[in-house]
Amino acid sequence: MLMLMECLMFCLFFTVGFCEDSNLDRIAKNPGLLLNMQDVPLFLDDHPLTGLKIFAVVPPYSLNGQEMQKKVNALVETEFASLGSVIKLKAGDVRGVGSGNMILIQMGKVKSWEDRELSITRFSLNVESGIVINKTGLKTFDMIWSINAFSEQGDKNLDPIKKLIKEFGHNYQFANLNQDQKPIFYIYE
Repeated sequence: MLMLMECLMFCLFFTVGFCEDSNLDRIAKNPGLLLNMQDVPLFLDDHPLTGLKIFAVVPPYSLNGQEMQKKVNALVETEFASLGSVIKLKAGDVRGVGSGNMILIQMGKVKSWEDRELSITRFSLNVESGIVINKTGLKTFDMIWSINAFSEQGDKNLDPIKKLIKEFGHNYQFANLNQDQKPIFYIYE
């Protein structure tokens, strides 16, 4: 019963905090960008990012040409460098994959139920890790943490990628409060 009360109090606090005037003002100033907090799991215990130290990072592929891809790669590198150490890898170098943890950043147009492309772009950051299913002993690679952002400005605006990486950083720090060593990010070009 106490656990239920704590959860209800947390939900009430979170809802009230999200709807404060300052948050509404911030949302009004950035109308074309939405960080979908519904996709961020709230872990009070057993956070899936706890103890992870090394990640292979696969940046999104931009359909707007090589110049835009260079900007995307530079942004991803800069943002992850603010969280830990970055090691850049060329295609075919598999050093980062051996960590067992991958960060996949994706972006793409959202489609309607009628399979019509909408003017909204979805940006996703997914953390995948090697896991073992206890019941069967099967080893698999599964998504353990995820967040999305949506923008009406397409992939010309890279702010959603920056927001996703920052949100990952906040969650990673929360999950690893007692960890002195910063994470290592192997970033593929």
